[in-house]
Amino acid sequence: MRALVYFAVPAIFLSSQAHASPPAERAPASALLRDPAALSAWLRERSPEVAGSAAREAEARAEAGSARLFPNPTAEASLGNISSSARAPRDVKPADRLSWGAGLSWEVELGKRGPRIRAADLEALSARASFEESLAERVAEARAALAEAVRLRARQTILEDSLEASRQNVELQKVRLDHGDLSGSEYDRLLVDSIHQASDADRGRAELEAALATCAGILVAPCELDDDGADALDAAAALPSELPDAEGAVRSRPDYRSIDLSRRAAEQEGALARRRAIPDPTFSVGFEHDPFNEVADWIQAGVGIPLPLFDRGQHDVARAVARQRALDRDATALVVQELARIRALEERRRSLEESLRRLEGEAVPLSAGIVASTLAAFNHGEIGMTDWLLVRRENTELLLQVLDLRGELFAVRNDLRRAYGLDAAVSSPDG
Repeated sequence: MRALVYFAVPAIFLSSQAHASPPAERAPASALLRDPAALSAWLRERSPEVAGSAAREAEARAEAGSARLFPNPTAEASLGNISSSARAPRDVKPADRLSWGAGLSWEVELGKRGPRIRAADLEALSARASFEESLAERVAEARAALAEAVRLRARQTILEDSLEASRQNVELQKVRLDHGDLSGSEYDRLLVDSIHQASDADRGRAELEAALATCAGILVAPCELDDDGADALDAAAALPSELPDAEGAVRSRPDYRSIDLSRRAAEQEGALARRRAIPDPTFSVGFEHDPFNEVADWIQAGVGIPLPLFDRGQHDVARAVARQRALDRDATALVVQELARIRALEERRRSLEESLRRLEGEAVPLSAGIVASTLAAFNHGEIGMTDWLLVRRENTELLLQVLDLRGELFAVRNDLRRAYGLDAAVSSPDG
């Protein structure tokens, strides 16, 4: 029943995508990060990798349709008594000497049609699961590319703000230098620090442009960043409050289902190979006209049975059994590896969340207060240049560290969505 329902579902986007040009619109980063369904729909319409996977699914469906066809009958015709000698009787017209015949033969399969159809149906379902897996994998990859662009944009904002503050301070300290309240060496150190920050900002811009190019390549459209900043990272790759059972989630993923369906298809291929030992008879019926026979016209029927003396499908059986065993091991390895990966990701997630709570709740406010008080003390000549530069640099590094941790936490959530099959559930027609 499942196969019948499956084949009733039309291919909804392959034909419309084959020769379509990608739209020129821009990919809204924050909106796609927050909405897995919207990101999945975007990639369905634009990603050539997803379209290629859909084409392979269509190929498997065509194979399943071909498996349902019966063998074609064979029509035969013959013409005889055509004289090639000058000694042929002259009292009989050439047309009256001709004999002719017509016949039809048809091979009848015994015990093979059922397993062949079931194997093809299972392979088609496996191809469908592979398509869902390809789409889910592309969703996770696109989300990671979007998030990296957002992170680098937020990082660049921090660097630019720090650089602007440094330049303003240089201008302010230039006044003190002109009035003799600041030594030339201390002012030079400010200039060196400002140049160093400008270099960091330039390098950050280059990294951001590279991330945007990568993002555009995956989403097949320019990636548009808004002003949400790092907050978009926190809203991306959201996880449900209660995650499903890990092993059950892995076994429900399309990549596991694809392996399992292929394994079941290999079982049917083995059954088909075993039944090759059953000969398929060929039935024939024909009509023949011979003017030189006492009975000029007659009908004849026959049956031909191949003798499975050498090829009885034994090697195909061994191949199917080996493929079934290999796929079974692949499925087991997938479950074991993914369960270990989920445990590691969960532990990493807890550690990152705890680190971020401490840094954002305690360290960042303290650092901001220290920067303000240190700058005031430096302007009043109470501390030296070294202390001021050190405090400012430590504050910038703290902000960048917090941003990096938010990016790492997003990456862990993104991997957990992938491991639990959450994106596949959203991308599935039944999801």
